[in-house]
Formats: sequence, C-alpha cells, structure tokens
Amino acid sequence: MTREWNYGDSKYETLVIDDLSFGYRITLNRPQVRNAINQTMVEELTNFMSGIEQDEQVRVLVIQGAGGHFCAGGDLGDMLKAAQDFEQGNPDAFKALNLSYGRLLVQFARLPCTTIALLEGTVMGGGLGFAAVADISLCSASSKLAMPEVSLGLPPAQIAPFVAERIGLNQTRRLALTARKLLAAEALTLGLVDQVAEDSEALGQLLQTELHAIQTCSPKAVRATKKLLVNLSRLGEAKHAELEQQLLEAAEAFNFAVTRGDGPEGTSAFIEKRHPVWVTSHKH
Repeated sequence: MTREWNYGDSKYETLVIDDLSFGYRITLNRPQVRNAINQTMVEELTNFMSGIEQDEQVRVLVIQGAGGHFCAGGDLGDMLKAAQDFEQGNPDAFKALNLSYGRLLVQFARLPCTTIALLEGTVMGGGLGFAAVADISLCSASSKLAMPEVSLGLPPAQIAPFVAERIGLNQTRRLALTARKLLAAEALTLGLVDQVAEDSEALGQLLQTELHAIQTCSPKAVRATKKLLVNLSRLGEAKHAELEQQLLEAAEAFNFAVTRGDGPEGTSAFIEKRHPVWVTSHKH
C-alpha cells in the first residue's frame, strides 16, 4: 500500500527527514548547539509524529542527531525568551515551556511503530529522555549520557519518570541527584541503552541489523503489539489522567526552580562558564 503522503516533502527548520520506505529517520538538525531542543523543534516533532500516528504503513521511526552529537537537552535561547515573558507578566512561561517537552516525550513513547534512538556524542537532559522512552537505544562507545539539571539549579522535571521506568528508581536517584556523566558501557549495564558500538560505522551496522529485522514484521501486528506494550506501562491509556497530573506537577517544580529557586544562578553560571555559587571545595 502506498502511503498517502510523504513526510519528507515538508520543509522543517530544525529537522531532516529521510524516507526508509517502511518508516522514517529524523535527524535533529541544530548541530551548532549540539541539537538542543527549542520550541520550534518541539512543534516540528509534534507535527511529524502526528502524521506517523495516522499512517498504518510506518513500522519504524529512527531519531538521531547531526554533527556527531545526539542532543544536549533544552535550548538556552528558549529559557531566555521565557524569562522575558515571565518579566512581562506571564507567570506560567517556564511551566508551559517545560510541559510542552514532557508531552512530546509521551507522544514519542506512544507512537504505534518501533522507535530507535541512535545515540552519539552528547546525550544529556531532554536528549536522555528520548533515549529512555525509545523502544531500542543504540549507542556509540564514546557517548556521554547524563541528567545534568541539578548542577544547573533545576530539577530533571519531565525526564525523571521515564528514566526511572527504564532503569528503576534506585539507579535514577543516583543519576538525577548527582548529575554524574555515564559512559556508554555503564549505560549499557544499567539498561539505559540496549547495545553499544565502537564507532559511528559500527553504530550504523547495528541500526541496519535492527531495520532488517523490522522490515520483516507486519505493519498491523507492529501497531497492535506496540499498543499492548504501551498499555502495560505508566504510559497506558488507563493511566492517562495520572500521567498528565505528573507532567503538570513536574512543570510546576521546574517553574518554581527557575523563578524562585537556584535556576537563575545556575543558568548565569553556565553562560558565563563559571561555577555557580553553591559549588564548594571538597575536603578529603
């Protein structure tokens, strides 16, 4: 059956779309900022994935980053724009920004096809969220994965529940509360990624192996199976209200951190390439 329309024909500012004939590959295309997620990217991904939801012939969606990095998390420019909106009288500017990403993660996790995250270089914050909710995460050995938010004075608001579902609450506590960086080998041990390749070429070979297997699968059976599996998780339809409430509470926590907590100091320190005021010398 021929698909009704080709998503690759659409012009995107932050994405590059490749047609795989039985699915698509999305490349996050903001290499100058290590593919940080801005509001335009959120809107474009939401639009693209809405098409995927309606297309019964799509069996796989691959997501990767341009320029040797997967994704560095949220975009600083959006934070600065939200700060201006907040100062001009919008008390929910940061809440709305954070919530839009959480809802995007839910949409990605619920897609009725097999999803593959192809991880290279920087995999941080929001980028780690995609890795956590993908059906299959393939990782280059040189990648560095982290939940760095607390080092910036922020909570990992929207991604923490999804990381916890993938690797368990105890391991998520360690990552979220220390902002420590993981190498790919340790991420594999934790179950945060499924396979590790020595280099980009080997990573591409791992992807081709997965695509070859998926190509033999029935599109309708993939959709039915994905729905069954999603409904076994916290993302299931029966838990929609509970999940939405968690997203809202997470966005409110983020909003508080940025407006009345340590977020402004953490952001300023990051921009100025200095330690925030809470960093102290460790005594042995």
